[in-house]
Amino acid sequence: MPRKPRAPAPKQSLASLFDKLLDDLKLKNDAALARSVKVTAPEICKARHGKNTISAILILKLHENLGIPVADIRSHIKDMPA
Repeated sequence: MPRKPRAPAPKQSLASLFDKLLDDLKLKNDAALARSVKVTAPEICKARHGKNTISAILILKLHENLGIPVADIRSHIKDMPA
């Protein structure tokens, strides 16, 4: 079954980072992304929807497991100083 396209997220948001990762890694959903980053699915979902702030541990796991520079991750987080 083909994946439904997601609504475009604002240019510099955490949701846009997660969407880009899903496309780049050819993953189906946030749960698959969570497995590749080695975190729980609710942690990704809550960060995407702004219910929780992104934790330092999640930033480090994105960096370590996917090779994304920390500066790139932080640039997608509006409330965190670069």
